[in-house]
Amino acid sequence: MQRARTPTALMAACAVLSLACSSVIQTHRPASAAEAQDMASDLNGQDVEVTVDPAHGREAIRGRVVAVDVKSMVVVISPGSGTPVPFEDTRQITFNDRGHSGRIGFLIGAVPGVIGGFVLGKLLGNCMAFRGDENIPPCQDHSTGIGVESAIGAGLFTGLIGLVIGRVVGHPTTMTF
Repeated sequence: MQRARTPTALMAACAVLSLACSSVIQTHRPASAAEAQDMASDLNGQDVEVTVDPAHGREAIRGRVVAVDVKSMVVVISPGSGTPVPFEDTRQITFNDRGHSGRIGFLIGAVPGVIGGFVLGKLLGNCMAFRGDENIPPCQDHSTGIGVESAIGAGLFTGLIGLVIGRVVGHPTTMTF
């Protein structure tokens, strides 16, 4: 019973941390083609929820952004139907930024991997650890070189695991106008 509680507690802690890690960006509506292009690089292809404040009341539009220009963005709600959403009515855009979360996941995974890999490599490359037996011939101490190699390998491995997990989980982001 004790073994089942540990993974469950770990998954619950990860879920709570992922909910706590979100961004709210206060921004302005695009005023030029360059600003619209910059916003398009963040939003194109993203599944979004756009909160608009039209004359008849507040509503949310869910779909995938396919185009952004100075005046509006086109959100595909169902296949084959694009709905233009004017920026003047838009109050906020919420989306899951998987690129940002992948970069954070890589860093979160790589840092302990580098530290752990270096320590493990230093220990495995240290001849002093094997001097207890007189039948073992003396060796050269290569602990630093092995530590650096292990740090690079472990850092890349755990960093890639963090990148994959980060891309899967995503980073909730809200742009408010």
